[in-house]
Order: sequence, then structure tokens, then C-alpha cells
Amino acid sequence: MRKRIRTVLVLTAAGLLTVTAAAGASGLTSKVSGLLRKDVMVVVGGLDSGMVPVFIDGKAYLPAREVAQKFGYKITWVEEHKVVLLEDESTFFKDNGVITSVEQEGDGRVRFDFLGRSPNDANRRMIFHANAKSSVITDEEGRPAGLDALKPGVHVAVDYGPFVSASLPGSAFAQNIVVGTQRLIREDKLGDIRITDEGTSLILGTGEGNEFHTDLVLNAGKESTVISSKGDPLSWTDLKKGMRIRAYYGPAVSKSIPPQAPIDTIVVLDDVAPGK
Repeated sequence: MRKRIRTVLVLTAAGLLTVTAAAGASGLTSKVSGLLRKDVMVVVGGLDSGMVPVFIDGKAYLPAREVAQKFGYKITWVEEHKVVLLEDESTFFKDNGVITSVEQEGDGRVRFDFLGRSPNDANRRMIFHANAKSSVITDEEGRPAGLDALKPGVHVAVDYGPFVSASLPGSAFAQNIVVGTQRLIREDKLGDIRITDEGTSLILGTGEGNEFHTDLVLNAGKESTVISSKGDPLSWTDLKKGMRIRAYYGPAVSKSIPPQAPIDTIVVLDDVAPGK
């Protein structure tokens, strides 16, 4: 999470109302009437902000506190000096994970579903919106990349916010995207799970019972994530033999028998309740 704090705007109430007063009254305030337009959507970062504008003399007005908060500003009313103080307190959240799906929204805009981990180690599912004009997309070397680099299975680091919808899953505009490597993807039944002091391994293969043949071992690390298809965070002990999973792993795969690879993200496709 990154925070930038600086004073960006100081306006007095007198300064704000001088034009109105000069036009219609000798004081600093005047009574106005307007129309509350619930049919007008106010979009912030590609998302519906929920704010409702008031139209006065053909111009749209929004409440200062709500506007400030949506754009990451702290607003303070200083009564002594009759001053509205806005401080830039923009907070961008940062998550790492894999893209699970990408949807083209037209006009240089995309929406992508994301499963990953936040800096406080919380597993999460998010929906991000990005566009070619406002989102900064680079590879891990800092070279510019385009929207076409966003593909299912690609590992990304995303800076987003400050506005995040209260929906489930959460939705936000992706300000900065660092595109990493393409992970391998496999959907299968979990043949077995081994949890030891040395770590956790998932066993995949073919056949049943005594005829089961291991053809891939996936090893979990500190950065590995396990999550339900609905976005609920899970632990490795929630996994059971026979569960259907989608594994994002690699890209490096050992040449051992059976081959082994590191886990990026495991999605449990069957219904499962955390801790059950």
C-alpha cells in the first residue's frame, strides 16, 4: 500500500461564493434551487460511484466530501478561517496473483478476473478494469506492454484504487499493472495431498485406487495461494483427495520422474467451506 500526503487545495467559503453573491445579493450566501438527478450516473475509475448530482442552472454539482473521498482526498472544514482544506491522501492497494479470465469491453477497455494475495497475506478474488489511456502496463523489466499482455494464467502485480466497490468480489480500476510470466494451467481431480513440516505437495495423475499413476507433483511455497472458485480464502488443510481443482503453476517444471513444479494459485472448483 502506498500513501502520498500533501496539501493540494485551499479555498475560502467567500471565494467559492463570490460569483453567486455578486450576481444576486450583497452577502456571501444566496439561496438556490436545483434538481436531484438520480438518473445520471457518476463514474469514478470506470465504476459507478453511487453519487447523485444536483443540477443548478444546467450545471452538475456533487457533494464536496463524497467527491474528495472517492478521489482519495481528505477533506477538512476549518471553522476558524472558514476554509475547506483538501489533502491528497491517495492510497493505492497492491495485490499479486494470476489472471483467470479477460473480457474485452470495447474502446480500449478490458475487465479481468484476478485471484491472488494482498501484502497482508490475505487471499482474495478481485475484478479489475483497465484501459489503454489511463492504466500503466509494463513488464517486469519496466518495458511498456499493452492490454493484449493481459491473458488467463499470466501472473500480475496490480496497483489499484483508491476507490474499491463494496461488491463481492470487489471491483476497482487498475492504475498500474506489472505483467509477469505465463503460468501453466491444469484442471484435474486431486490425487492426494501431503502436508509435512517441510511443506505441502499436491499430487496429480491418472487412474484410480491401485491403478493411480502420479504424473505431476505441485509444491506450495510462501507465496502460493489457495482459494475457492467464489473467492473465499482457504488453507491447505481444506483440500481433500478427489476434489476438483484448477492449478496455476510453474512455469518451470523439473525433468524428474514424476515432474515437479511450484504452485502459484490453486482454485478449488468443488464447493468447500473454509475450516471444514
